[in-house]
Amino acid sequence: MEGKKKLFHSRTFKYGSNTALRTVIFTAILVFVVLIVQNHPWRVDLTESKEFTLTDQTQKILKSIKIPITIKAFYQEATRDRIKAQDLLDTYKYYCPNLKYEFIDPDRHPEIAKNYDVKTYGTVVVEGAGRKQTITLLNEENLTNALMKLIQTKKKVIYFVTGHGEASINDFDKNGYSMIRRELEKENYEVKTLDLLHTEKIPDDASVVIINGPKKALMKPEIETLRKYLDSGGKLIVMLDPFYDGGLKNFLKDYGIGIKNDIVIDKLSRVFGGSYLMPVITKYTRHKITENFNIATFFPESRSLTKVEKTKPGINVMLIALTSSGAWAETDTKTLKEKNTASFDPNQDRQGPVCLVMMSEITPEKKTEKKDDTGNKNKKEDNKSDKKDNL
Repeated sequence: MEGKKKLFHSRTFKYGSNTALRTVIFTAILVFVVLIVQNHPWRVDLTESKEFTLTDQTQKILKSIKIPITIKAFYQEATRDRIKAQDLLDTYKYYCPNLKYEFIDPDRHPEIAKNYDVKTYGTVVVEGAGRKQTITLLNEENLTNALMKLIQTKKKVIYFVTGHGEASINDFDKNGYSMIRRELEKENYEVKTLDLLHTEKIPDDASVVIINGPKKALMKPEIETLRKYLDSGGKLIVMLDPFYDGGLKNFLKDYGIGIKNDIVIDKLSRVFGGSYLMPVITKYTRHKITENFNIATFFPESRSLTKVEKTKPGINVMLIALTSSGAWAETDTKTLKEKNTASFDPNQDRQGPVCLVMMSEITPEKKTEKKDDTGNKNKKEDNKSDKKDNL
């Protein structure tokens, strides 16, 4: 009997020891796994739409960031938008250890919101390298672009053409462009003026050249300088007031953009408290420029644009912003000036929607070399390069 008791106790001790040993081993494995996860976190996106997966380009940019980045997200507490924003910021932080973020409720901390010039919920301020970028719509594209601007060591330069009665970037009156210059500088752009009469070539550092409302015509050498700039891959923005073409009518026509001698009337603007000479745009065509651009914009004293039917090979023209069908392009400017009234004439005026903004993409032809029967190389042109110039 005593032998059986000893055997029972021996087996109990043996099984108890095995259980304790397994528990210790299991606990050790758990601790080991936790330590690995803490030092080497691993994420898997199991959503069907890959909601928490960043593009390869964004991942590459995040992994290349070596400087500290701080993000301040101004959201109300316990809102759906804040939860969504945190998911995106967590994903960015996973790929970029140098990135830190914090949420700030503008209602609870109005002094911080005021310091960062935050006017709407959902504003995100990204800081780094002594600079900052502000975005009002948080998504992957906007956040990645903001980060790229911070880590760029070289500023992009924007040139405003001068010498033809254009509004000055240094004027602080209502017609001046000082506010635009200031906003561009906030976005880390460098803004300069450009006198085409005294240069035969657009500077190599030009990201874009802007012609803003010239009152006098550009001379032929100036236009040729612009043409060479576009042919070499440059980008140009042209803004023309009604009845002033700046001598650029034929130049724009070559790139598929037609301008008319008219002024756009839009009585819908009265609903928004504006003048009928201030057409309103509420809808935009699908394009990268207008993506997520869901706000109404006004264009005081605008002229209409049309698509040129026959254009050179490689010219692709797109309509960007159009008025409502209630607007029209008015040609009877005499009555408009003398009596300050306008009425639609189907025989002379053009009924809306009227295009106010157009874009022309230019794919220059690339010359390729072919050998003739003698083995010599001859240049043939027909192939198009993938490089596009924007107008």
